[in-house]
Order: sequence, then C-alpha cells, then structure tokens
Amino acid sequence: MIALFTSLVLAAAGGLFPQDILSNLGKPQDYISRRVSSYDRSGGNSDSLSIDPGATAVLAEIPGPGAVHHIWMTIAAEPFYARKLVLRMYWDSETSPSVEAPVGDFFGVGHGLDRSFSSLPINCSSEGRARNCYWSMPFRKSARITVTNEGREPVAAFYYDVDYRVLKELSEYTPYYHAQYRQEMPCLPGRNYLLLEAEGRGHYVGDELVHSNPAYRSHSPDQDKVEVALRRGWNKLLVKVLQGAGG
Repeated sequence: MIALFTSLVLAAAGGLFPQDILSNLGKPQDYISRRVSSYDRSGGNSDSLSIDPGATAVLAEIPGPGAVHHIWMTIAAEPFYARKLVLRMYWDSETSPSVEAPVGDFFGVGHGLDRSFSSLPINCSSEGRARNCYWSMPFRKSARITVTNEGREPVAAFYYDVDYRVLKELSEYTPYYHAQYRQEMPCLPGRNYLLLEAEGRGHYVGDELVHSNPAYRSHSPDQDKVEVALRRGWNKLLVKVLQGAGG
C-alpha cells in the first residue's frame, strides 16, 4: 500500500500586515493601486500567455516598496496542469524564492485538480478554474513572480492579474510572506511527516495537507506536534487548539 502526503506551509515573518476592511473604504489611503496582467500588449484581445514545456514566464517585476494584495489566474493546459506549473516569488532580489509551490497547491487545491474552494485568503470559483489569492505580500526593494511549465505540453492560455500597492515606506518589522511545498511518497509508517522547519521570528499562519491512500481510511487524528525553541527568561506563546474528526 502506497500513501502520498503533500503539504503547503504558509508563514509570515514578524507581525501581521493589515488587510483592508469595508470601514476603510471611505478613508483616505496612503498608497497607489496598480496592476500587472497578461493583457494583449498589441491592443488586441489575446490576453493570455503561452508557455512551452520547460520554459519560465515572468508574470511580474515590481519595484518597491510595495505589497502584492491580490493574484488571479485561470489556465487552459494539459490534464493535472495545476501540479505541473510551479509558481515562484522572490522578494528584494533574493536568489532563492520565498514562495515555491505548484499553482494548484498554492491556491488551496492539491493533486493537480480544479475544485471550488473558499476561505478568507484564498478563493477558487467556476469549479476551481478561477483562482484568487488575497494574502498580503509586502516587499521593500522589489518583487519578482514567475511560473515554470514542468509539464509535457505547452500551456495554451495562461491568464493572470497581479494587483499591488505602491507604498511610501515599510516598517523595519514588516513581515515577508513565505510558502513552501513538500511531498513524500511513499509515507513510511512510524515516522512523522515534517510540515515546517524554520528559524527566526515569524507567524505560522497555516498549511494545506493533501492525503492520498488506496485504502478506505485516512491518517490518524490527534497526532499534530509542534516543537518550539525557548529563550532564557520569559517567553510568550499564543496557542489555539481545534479538535475535530470526521467519520
């Protein structure tokens, strides 16, 4: 019996970056809203990209300081394309991406499938084909977003919008957004599956855990473990525990 675990771990360093709420709509804002998209540069109606196998398309290159606050995508490609297209995001000219995940998993749906999904930061509608992300992703110097086609066939049409805000400055304590994809197949019995291993100051804001097993059962509940390194003196821990299991 072979079991497959995949996970997407989300984290933001530092404090939480504030999101707009309806009460702020009538107040003056201290940013400029802008968009990068796949619009037809010739002025026509071919508003999408085509990406060959093995090729990388640059979706956005944005000078800072600023913050990406919305990403939308809809894609026409080969079956299970959402696991074969890899999304990467680089903040402040870094060489290793802070975000590296298949498109589908980044937007909350695993196994390369198109499925509807709804949450506060992520929403997939039209049976999962229209993907929206509302995580706040600030940067000081620059932002670079790419997608790589690791499939066997060209992507016929890749439509996208990246909405961002031009900011005057960012606090030195402003968080950076990170998302990392992991996969293990097969999962060995008796060994813990690692979701996140990180150092530094930050917030672990959640993960997506996808499990595939050819048996009529799932992984066992009540087995989540979090190890925390404490410093000498007083330490502050904020813990929220939810208990629930389905039959």
